[in-house]
Amino acid sequence: MKLITNDKTIKNAIENINNYLSLNDKNKEYQIKVNWTDNDNISWEIIDNNIIISCKTKTDAINALGDALSKGKGKNTLTKRFEKLETMIDVSRNAVYTVDKMKTFLCQIALMGYTGCLLYMEDTYILPNYPYWGYQRGSYTTQELKQLDDFANSLGLELIPCIQTLAHLRTALRWSCFDNIKDTSDNLLVGSPDTKQLVKDMLLYFKNTLRTDRIHLGMDESFNLGMGRYRLLNGFKDHRLIIREHLKMICDMCKEYGLKPMIWDDMLFRDNTPNMNYYCDSQPVTDDELKAYPDNLTFVYWDYYHNTKQEYITQLKRRGKLKVAFAGGIWKWGGFTPNYTKSFKDSLAAIEACYEYGVNELIVTAWGDDGAEAPLDCLLAGFALYGLNRFYNAKPQDTEHFCKLLADCNLKLFTDIEKLDLIPNMPDENLEAVMPHKLLLYGDIASDRYLYNLGCSPDELINHYSELEKLYKTYNSSDKSISLMMDMYSALAHVLAIRCKTGVLLYESYKNKDINGLKQAQIELLNLSDEVQNFHEKVIDMWSYSCKGQGLEVLNLRLGGLCGRYKAICNRLELYISGKLETLTELDEQILTENTLKIDGLQRELYGDIVTVNTLYHFSV
Repeated sequence: MKLITNDKTIKNAIENINNYLSLNDKNKEYQIKVNWTDNDNISWEIIDNNIIISCKTKTDAINALGDALSKGKGKNTLTKRFEKLETMIDVSRNAVYTVDKMKTFLCQIALMGYTGCLLYMEDTYILPNYPYWGYQRGSYTTQELKQLDDFANSLGLELIPCIQTLAHLRTALRWSCFDNIKDTSDNLLVGSPDTKQLVKDMLLYFKNTLRTDRIHLGMDESFNLGMGRYRLLNGFKDHRLIIREHLKMICDMCKEYGLKPMIWDDMLFRDNTPNMNYYCDSQPVTDDELKAYPDNLTFVYWDYYHNTKQEYITQLKRRGKLKVAFAGGIWKWGGFTPNYTKSFKDSLAAIEACYEYGVNELIVTAWGDDGAEAPLDCLLAGFALYGLNRFYNAKPQDTEHFCKLLADCNLKLFTDIEKLDLIPNMPDENLEAVMPHKLLLYGDIASDRYLYNLGCSPDELINHYSELEKLYKTYNSSDKSISLMMDMYSALAHVLAIRCKTGVLLYESYKNKDINGLKQAQIELLNLSDEVQNFHEKVIDMWSYSCKGQGLEVLNLRLGGLCGRYKAICNRLELYISGKLETLTELDEQILTENTLKIDGLQRELYGDIVTVNTLYHFSV
């Protein structure tokens, strides 16, 4: 599809969309005309090969263009239910998306109805005079950020820095040059002149790099604040007072530099609940409490966990008269697969609560916890749902038009990926966000905690993953990202089927002292190692198409380690079969049979917890 316009205001945007998106219906050509108005009404009409848009701003024009292109005919009027809709893309959990990938993504969200994008950068930006800040992390350079800012602006999008100015700074604070500003391994040392200088340098850097006057300061989950070096220097002090001191200092600086700050607000609400539970109930913020907070601050209430409108209303009421934005999420964090059943249900409940309560700004987070294994492309349908709900009371099935326009595929492709986790005997809606695919992939096959403990039989798992491999191979898309992604998921389903089959053969043959069965298990383990290597290569292809190279080594170590582990088990079996070992202690141990998916602590699966119950590395707070 080719888009043409003579309108100077959107000409650059149209050129960028043509260059970075391969929209479906490739033989179609549209002439775009905009009637600029002074009111907030947005409308479009398609007449033959002409798209005629009436609106006030460039942002509105591109939003309307996306709505028109996705429908392909007729006319429509868009009424804003939310003034601002932004994504927040995590580039701190190893996956730092290339400039070209981000440009493609920015074009997509602009067409889907968004007004901005936050880049979540803990230390993945180059901070002048701090050579170890973002060192070897694939950090964005100043030139790259300016290039992305210019590109976003051409599309009517605001590019907003989303950084950390208190906690979540472990990757930076590991370096000894930051010992003087470190409280704990994760928290800055509040009150230190050097900490104040660091934060000042952060604020001035983004003020001088990006055109926006907004900045997200982070400040969430600052657990153990004041309990490290701060306590040694200052004695014990209530962490609530420490946070308020730090927050006032930063917000005062923001005023001085003409910046409008936002923070994640959890630490200010955990203290009003038993056991620091962010989502308990409490009385609304009083007028006196309101006066104690900086008056230039926006509080971001984040919640990706609840599935009824009333639960979100309850949390919004706790915030009283605070200036509030809401952050929901599309679940891609923790594993290779997205969770659409939870994302859709929780998001729709949250959106309707925010609309009813009068929240004007929504942020859609795409976290990359535990290595960013899932590609950004798998979330397109989720982003589309939020984009549609900025203007309509839309349902998941309504995203079908955007899936076809932007990815040359159906909604079903995206939701079918989740079936890697929707194993037999599980609810149709994975509202607990469990990830059996990750448990089976990384869980050790010789000391297996998972194969027999997922609530269904190994045979059911083998059949489930075999059928998914066949299904994924039927999906075709002209979009290279989608094609690479489905190749990866097909290879993963194949690995999981073989892993389950081999696990049964290994366990049963050893239990029954079946030497021939163990020899066959050796063959299957070597084959499994080869198939993991094939999957590994697909992961590298997918990553390399979208992300900088730094961070990929983590997945290389995980998947390469799996290949090596399967070969090591073969060697152990050979020693046992030849009589050089009397027993294999890892296979002797009884498998406990409690349903793994119901064990507390395993609902947010982390590689380090899955791969072994032994010591993976020494951890010191």
